[in-house]
Amino acid sequence: MRCTLTAALLHRHALLAVALCVAAAALPLSCSAQVLLVPMDDAQSDHLRAYGLTYWCLQEPRLYECEWLLNYRCGAFVLPDRPDVRARAGHVPQLVLGGDAG
Repeated sequence: MRCTLTAALLHRHALLAVALCVAAAALPLSCSAQVLLVPMDDAQSDHLRAYGLTYWCLQEPRLYECEWLLNYRCGAFVLPDRPDVRARAGHVPQLVLGGDAG
């Protein structure tokens, strides 16, 4: 009886381990920011470029969804993390990845 219980317990743990491996494989291998934060506080040295980048994101043909955080870092902007936005933002000082916005 004791051996049967142990075998059943091992079988249950093996199934659990397989299920966890399948779930882990389904997760993305790398995490990246989904948004970019453009602060407007004293950390930002070129406010006009920050406004310009946000305006560029809102223009056609892009029409990206942007947010203006009025009460966070003196009105920071949240922009989508897309390759064209990153390329355009290369000249904007103090661009912060969404995960580093702390």
